[in-house]
Amino acid sequence: MPRSLKGRLVFYITCILIISNFFIAFNSISRINAYFGKQYVVDSFFFGQTLGDAAREKLETGSSALLDKIFAAKQVSESELKITLYDKNWWVHWGDPPRFPQGGFPTKMLPGDSIQMPGMEGETTSEIFFAVSHGQECLGSIGIGIPESYSKMALSYIHQISLFSFIVIIVGIMLALLISQNILHPLSQIVDGIQSIREGDFSKRVEVNGEDELASMGEMFNLMVSSLQEKIREGRERNRILDEKVQELWEIYELTKAMGFSLNLGAIPETFLEKAQTLSFSSFGMILLCQENSIRVETEVFKNQIPEIEKFDFSEHFQKCLKSAVTLEVKIPSHVILLVPLLSGRKVQGILFLAKVGVQSYSDGVRRFLDTIAPLGGSLIDNARLYQHVVEMKDYIRNVLNSVDSGVAPIDKNGRLETVNLAFKSILRLDDLDAFHQQVEDVFADIPDRNFSKGLLAYLNTRRTQIEKEDPFDEQTSRKELALHFSEKDVSVVQVRVNPLKADDSVIGAVLILDDITSFKKMERHLFDVEKWVSLGRLAASIAHEIRNPLVAISSLVEMIGEEAVGEQGTHVKVILGEVRRLNNFVEQLLNISRPERTITRKTNLIELLKELLLLIRHEAGRQRVLIKEDWKDQEIFVCIDPEKMKQAFLNVAINGIQAMPKGGQLNLSVSYIAPTSSTENKREVRISFEDEGTGIPLEHLAKLFDPFFTTKPHGTGLGLAVTKRIVDLHNGRIDIEPGKNGGTNFSIILTEYQPYGD
Repeated sequence: MPRSLKGRLVFYITCILIISNFFIAFNSISRINAYFGKQYVVDSFFFGQTLGDAAREKLETGSSALLDKIFAAKQVSESELKITLYDKNWWVHWGDPPRFPQGGFPTKMLPGDSIQMPGMEGETTSEIFFAVSHGQECLGSIGIGIPESYSKMALSYIHQISLFSFIVIIVGIMLALLISQNILHPLSQIVDGIQSIREGDFSKRVEVNGEDELASMGEMFNLMVSSLQEKIREGRERNRILDEKVQELWEIYELTKAMGFSLNLGAIPETFLEKAQTLSFSSFGMILLCQENSIRVETEVFKNQIPEIEKFDFSEHFQKCLKSAVTLEVKIPSHVILLVPLLSGRKVQGILFLAKVGVQSYSDGVRRFLDTIAPLGGSLIDNARLYQHVVEMKDYIRNVLNSVDSGVAPIDKNGRLETVNLAFKSILRLDDLDAFHQQVEDVFADIPDRNFSKGLLAYLNTRRTQIEKEDPFDEQTSRKELALHFSEKDVSVVQVRVNPLKADDSVIGAVLILDDITSFKKMERHLFDVEKWVSLGRLAASIAHEIRNPLVAISSLVEMIGEEAVGEQGTHVKVILGEVRRLNNFVEQLLNISRPERTITRKTNLIELLKELLLLIRHEAGRQRVLIKEDWKDQEIFVCIDPEKMKQAFLNVAINGIQAMPKGGQLNLSVSYIAPTSSTENKREVRISFEDEGTGIPLEHLAKLFDPFFTTKPHGTGLGLAVTKRIVDLHNGRIDIEPGKNGGTNFSIILTEYQPYGD
């Protein structure tokens, strides 16, 4: 699009001419094409129908006289048509050489048919076939080809129309140039004048000729330029005054921008002093910051210290400016000193000292500027102090929380975690947890134990509801114990507490507190076991005292009676003696439990001990039809144990495994090493496994399996596994019970491998 008005005017007129000529030419060409196309087809159809009877005579009789006569009498417009007579098998019988249409000859012609098809390239534009019939029988067809010369004739007309349109457009453009030159000359002068005004030249005037509308526009332009010259002179004077004000505001803005995004108490006074000294044209500058709760100097920031200024007594004027909180100006022989208080509200944060060489006072503009920016500097210093205090308190609180063993997580009223301490992450083993402003549900979703997560969330929601309703504090419901499973054997017991988070008397949220009480629970269970064994010892001692002496008397009397008894009575005596001995063995076991255990440990080959065990249980295993299969690669694995007591523990476990298979089976006895973990460090542990193929141990019996007197056997005492557990505990070992591979139970005793001193 041209930028000048003249160019646009010529462009628009040219576009109108081109578009109008395009439509006229398009209409003419369309009419020519339609005329020639229609006329050729009409002539062909008429001529084809005219030749119908003559063609039938030729195909029936072979005489072409009538065809020749009609062909000789055809009109000029029909003289270039290609005419060929075909029989029904498309053999030529008369006329021009055959032409093959682009789509091939029609497959079938019926009486009365006329078919138009694309012509043969290079000869005809189209081919029209007329059926030659006699009654209902098709004898052949007449093919009439419209030659390409007809299209060339139409194309010559199109070229003539196009040339005429081009000439009309050229003439129109020349006419548009002439018209635009005459109309737009005055406008061009006005545009040049406006351009001169834009460039700052207000002397340009428009030449006015005539009395038409363009002349009036020129006079108005000249008046406008004269008036604008006067206004500009007035505006320049006002701008000079405004520039001074704007420069002052700009310097304030630059100072605000330089200091406004900083909360560094050390950087703010330095930046403020540099700007104040530069903009006040001072040769010396200093800022004295006051202590927060006194009028004493806390720190000093200064630039360009001058010896003469050092001799100046600051304290008197400092105290005066500090108490009055107003700007003071003091003159000394070689300098003028200005003291500006840096206020934040009504509190003086510091004093700005400025000095310049000479005796001339600071101008009103400089003092006004300094009085304007002084509150800004005081407020920024106050904000930096508050921010520094907040950061220090935040770090202090974070350090306090991280020093607490309990996991602490404050929660706002919208259920978002504000933060968590290190103990919280450690208890849940979520070291990478970023809980800042996250929903509690999203944080708990990262806990692998879903049951623990659901229980914790349910308890938390319940307690939050109670806190919001301000329900009375209940010691029973304020804490809950949940099991946190990290793996099948790695389970922690977590005590959960939820306390209200208060700001003065208002509740603003809740505090979730987690305590890992796993070790406490283990100690509690150990103390319970100790108390249980003490009680059992007292009971055993009492039973042994009350039963053992009568048992000796009964045994002696029965043996005396047995010496004289014969027959059935002798049998009864033997039964009584057997039961007395069994009862005496039970009392002996009770006494063994009640006595304080003492172990005499020594380096023992575990494999040799297990081989001795096999000799002891082989008879019982054969009687129960149980096959014993041992599995250990090494023949020497040393542990530090009391071999007699540990043999008793192994024997109790092996006998239980054999008795668990009353219909026979296989008892697998294996020894293997356990890889060291973070808790065992470099100590290797040895696992001794007894795996049977029995019916297994019901889940409800597992918790009571090592309780004294608990047994599922008809004639069991319930002391075997209790004694085994006590022996293993004395050796600082542990017992694992797992389901066997083939049903049954895998009962394992884990001991620490013997390590020579110094390893």
